[in-house]
Amino acid sequence: MADGRRRRAALLDRDGTIVVDEHYLADPDRVALLPGAADAIRLLARAGVPSVVCSNQSGIARGLVTLEQYRAVRLRVLALLEAAGATLLDSSPVRALLDTAPRALVVDAVRATVAQARESATAPADDEAWAAAIVQRLAELSRPSLRRVINATGIVLHTNLGRAPLADAAIDAIAAIAAGYSNLELDLAQGARGSRYVHCASLLRELTGAEDALVVNNCAAALVLALNTVADGRDALLSRGELVEIGGSFRVHEIMAKSGARLREVGATNRTHLADYERAIGPDTGVLLKVHRSNFAVHGLDLSESMFAGDKHRDVAPAVRYGAPAYLVRSPDTPEEHVARARAQSAEVVDSLLDAARHFLARPR
Repeated sequence: MADGRRRRAALLDRDGTIVVDEHYLADPDRVALLPGAADAIRLLARAGVPSVVCSNQSGIARGLVTLEQYRAVRLRVLALLEAAGATLLDSSPVRALLDTAPRALVVDAVRATVAQARESATAPADDEAWAAAIVQRLAELSRPSLRRVINATGIVLHTNLGRAPLADAAIDAIAAIAAGYSNLELDLAQGARGSRYVHCASLLRELTGAEDALVVNNCAAALVLALNTVADGRDALLSRGELVEIGGSFRVHEIMAKSGARLREVGATNRTHLADYERAIGPDTGVLLKVHRSNFAVHGLDLSESMFAGDKHRDVAPAVRYGAPAYLVRSPDTPEEHVARARAQSAEVVDSLLDAARHFLARPR
């Protein structure tokens, strides 16, 4: 075997060993098990020894048996073996599991148990032991992948634990809608097909003062959409100290490449000055990117001046902040100040604080 371990198996001929030998057997109705064949295969299975059929069907090459006929005969052999209890699935303890679980799931549990027995040095000793092993595997396969856990980390908003638990009102709202049909893509006022985005977009517009919003799965998706909209085929300026990899193996430069934007590095790993951005801005500049470095930090001589502190880039390119919170802005304000200003001046804003982003309207470069 590939792992260097030897495994036992019983190699059996089909005709004359498992079924009665009929020269060039092509009719499934003529298939008949030899006495004792099913018992032998059942005993081998319970000992953790797989039975492998090695059969030279020369009748196919001779044109006496078609592939369709061969497959039909094969299915008939398997059906007779199952009917004779030659498989674990047909043993009484395992068959009882079919009353409590779908057949496909029970079959998967049987196969997984047999595979595990083949890998181990010993196999279950009797039918009861096999049934117990299969029941245990069935329970593992039936268990939901998402389960309740206790958050004892001291971190209230924990990404790996689902972040914040939903409020009772939110859970009740989900249950009320998800239990039946809804107007997900139906405009009830117009009596026509609607958009699934309007339900969240309206709330985000109210929250941020933005003109529009688009909900995506995570900040990486928001970054791809934002960069593709404002910097497709153009330069995206980013400090070398912010070329990081965040959780989930998302590398900022790889995400940028997917968007169509050209990465242009500015500054150094430990120090990036405002002048670095100013010198790098040119006719091909599409966006200035600011990345939150998450849990990565540079100790010692570390400096990263805010790109929002100067006015030179203000009318050249928008600036994207990637992380949490993340805003797409065209002013040196803080995010809070910018949202307030946006309500009064209708400034272009995309808020991905809640993993949202939107496509920007065309603008003069």
